[in-house]
Amino acid sequence: MTKAIIFALMLVSSLAAGVSVADDCPIERARYELMADPEYTAGFELKPTVVAPDGELVFFVASAKSAFTYWFRLNFGNGFTTLSMTPLAVTQSANSALGLNDLPVSQAQAFQPLFLIKQDLTFLEPELAVAGLAAPMYVFPSALAPELWYHSEAYGNPQNIRESMTRSFFKFVACSRA
Repeated sequence: MTKAIIFALMLVSSLAAGVSVADDCPIERARYELMADPEYTAGFELKPTVVAPDGELVFFVASAKSAFTYWFRLNFGNGFTTLSMTPLAVTQSANSALGLNDLPVSQAQAFQPLFLIKQDLTFLEPELAVAGLAAPMYVFPSALAPELWYHSEAYGNPQNIRESMTRSFFKFVACSRA
C-alpha cells in the first residue's frame, strides 16, 4: 500500500511539473488513440523497408473498422518544412522476410503532412522524429481522414473499404514493450 501511495504522489508531482509520460517513451514504442474515435489507433515502429533493410522509423494507423493497418514512411525536408509521410505496403520477399515497400501513389498522396505536437501544444521539429527520442503527446495526420474515405486502396487496403476516420488528433495512450 505504501508503494502505491508513493507512486501516486510521484505521478501527481510529475504531472503538476508539466512532465509528460510521453517524454519517458521513445517514439518507436509510442501508441496513440484517435481522440474522436478509439477504433483508430496509431503508433511508430522500427520496421525493415526497401530503403532500410535493418529498419527505419515508420508510422502506422490501424483501423478496427476495416481490420487493416496503413503504414507510412516519414519524410524530412531541408530547412523549415513539415514532416510528411508516404504510404507503404507490406511485402514478402523470396526469403520470407516481411518488409515495407513504397506504394505507387500520386504526388499529393506521397507527401501527406504529419504534425507532432507536445503536451503544451507546440509543434515538435520534424527532425525530432528519430528512434530513441521522446514521443510526442499528440500526432495529427491532417489530410489522412479524407484520403482514407476516398482512396483507401491507394494506401494499400485491398478491399478499398471507405474509412470513416474523423479528422482529429491521435493522443498518446501507452508505451509498448521493447
